[in-house]
Amino acid sequence: MANVVWFKDVSKQDTALVGTKGVNISEMSNAGIPVPQGFIITSDAFQRFLQSTSLSDKIYPMLQNLNCEDKSVLHSVSKSVCDFILNSRIPDNISEEILESYDSLNVDEDLFRKLGKEAMSIIKVGREPPFVAVRSSMMSDGLPDNILSQHATFLNVKGNRNLLDAVQKCWASLFTPKSIYSRAKSNIPHEDAFIAIVVQKMARSDKSGVAFSTNPANDDNNEMLIEAGWGLGEPIVSRNISPDQYVINKQSMEVKSKKVSPQDWMYTLDASMGYTIRRNVFQEKVNAQKLNEWEIKKIADMALRVEDYYGQPQDVEYAIEGTSLYVIRSTPANFSKKVVKEEPRQEPVKEDVLKEPADPEQVALETVTEVKVVIGLPDHVEKAAATGADGVGLLKNNLILTKHGEHPSYMIRQGRKEQLIQSIAEDVSRISEAFRGKPVWYRTFDALTDECKDVRGGEEEPTESNPLIGWRSIRRSLDEPELLRAEFEAIKRVHDQGYTNVGVMIPLVINVDEIRAAKDMLKEFNLEPMENIEFGAVIETPAAVQMIKEICEEGVDFISLGTSDLTQLTLAIDRDNSRVQKLYNEKHPAVLRQIKHVIDVCREHNVETSICGEAGSDPEMAELLVKMGIDSITANAESVKKIKYSVAKAEKKLLLDVARKKEKLIV
Repeated sequence: MANVVWFKDVSKQDTALVGTKGVNISEMSNAGIPVPQGFIITSDAFQRFLQSTSLSDKIYPMLQNLNCEDKSVLHSVSKSVCDFILNSRIPDNISEEILESYDSLNVDEDLFRKLGKEAMSIIKVGREPPFVAVRSSMMSDGLPDNILSQHATFLNVKGNRNLLDAVQKCWASLFTPKSIYSRAKSNIPHEDAFIAIVVQKMARSDKSGVAFSTNPANDDNNEMLIEAGWGLGEPIVSRNISPDQYVINKQSMEVKSKKVSPQDWMYTLDASMGYTIRRNVFQEKVNAQKLNEWEIKKIADMALRVEDYYGQPQDVEYAIEGTSLYVIRSTPANFSKKVVKEEPRQEPVKEDVLKEPADPEQVALETVTEVKVVIGLPDHVEKAAATGADGVGLLKNNLILTKHGEHPSYMIRQGRKEQLIQSIAEDVSRISEAFRGKPVWYRTFDALTDECKDVRGGEEEPTESNPLIGWRSIRRSLDEPELLRAEFEAIKRVHDQGYTNVGVMIPLVINVDEIRAAKDMLKEFNLEPMENIEFGAVIETPAAVQMIKEICEEGVDFISLGTSDLTQLTLAIDRDNSRVQKLYNEKHPAVLRQIKHVIDVCREHNVETSICGEAGSDPEMAELLVKMGIDSITANAESVKKIKYSVAKAEKKLLLDVARKKEKLIV
């Protein structure tokens, strides 16, 4: 009943656990056929996910007696089921096992044996997570081929959050309209359909192609055909380029004929950008032969081994990375599909495919450290989502709560609490929809008293000599619990709509009692902190820094460093005071030491760390935070791409430093 199994531990008897694809790739690996390293998230993990989140009780009744011929009903039910899966949190025991296995994919086994577990833990932080392919794997018994091919596959996945997102999308693909319809027509109960997921390192292909162990051009079993091209193999499979073709005699392994085709563009994985790009082939390679004689023989030998193993002709997709040859997949050869002879269809040439970006901030990047965005109003959500941010690290609700021109407490006193709740729920739902599958952290009411005087009802606000350290944030919310309850009731309604990606964080914490009181109030709305809703605190006072161990032990999923207030309160500086504003410095050593302390303690307690202050939009600060080991950085929408770039640079520097230390350890 494992959640994760490695290829080496899988046998033919494990089809129900890992699916047909999982068994096939594991068999090839165990037979010594060179496949990229990987593991399988089992069907048991999927079942446990459904059971622990109570999704089984929601999903399967919706699918019973479903009229699949009514397309509108079918699509509506499918969307609801998929939303349930995508917006539910993977239980910690499953996600931790997945991420631990993913982390192990990047361990050099020889190095591990030389250094040992303790030394490897030292360099663990600096290892860059690998790109992986995430492929659905179904059990084929009794299932038509059209069902088996309908489920999701994701390539070039990198980073913990992206991996878990891809896993949930694979699970959700079990309930697309096509999948539901196909099972219904095949009289297969939905409860009997389980899915496993193959997670496998991506080969960064210098060359790639397809090897047919029997020549499909003439069905001659005495010959094999190898096709090859530069870069990734997708243009060959989709016939967008004319590949080189090499016909080999299977007995003598001699090359009987070769056809070298020009290739002036290719697809390649740009590791620094984190996605596949189209790039022009270097001029000297445009008309060059793709494979040398040694590579042709090596691929031919490999194709024969695969054919011998399966006992029938095979269609083998391969990749060459440096001097390493990998089998990407192998399927029985289909002789009804002859090798395409016609000219490939023309692709429009993009003028910028060769150019390095003039502005690196405009490049899409994948980073280990997540970069999230700040949102203050739902009207800005489209712009924020377009940045490619990894979620909303700070949903500032002050403008949402006062958008009617009235103080929220005044609305409650006027008997219009329901209007307030509905308004909050609508705005948060809109934001959550734009960031579906990504975390959205809602900060409870945090307006200063002097900021509220200009709205209706604001005249009742107290006059404070220093509102910054006055009646605000969680201390006010606990004094006016009906306002906090209204916010929590709105979040509950958002969750009931399926947007369970919304979490709650409490601002200006100074002691554990405040966190405990907020958690107890959440429970009144059947929102169990750290179980069915993410719960966190904003660390923005020196008191909270000193209490961080106790805060972690009380129980939080995450903390977010509010560096603006933390800096002011640490340095005793009002940044709005022109006389002392020049002394305001979020990179002051005293502030940085507190940030580092919080990150270190949270890491010890497995609490996610983030930052939500203005410092999150400072590239220099971003690099410092990466070195400290922060999990995510929240920036304003205009700065997300710039911060992504700074984070990527910092992570590369860290990786290089660790690699150098690694070399010294080995020597």
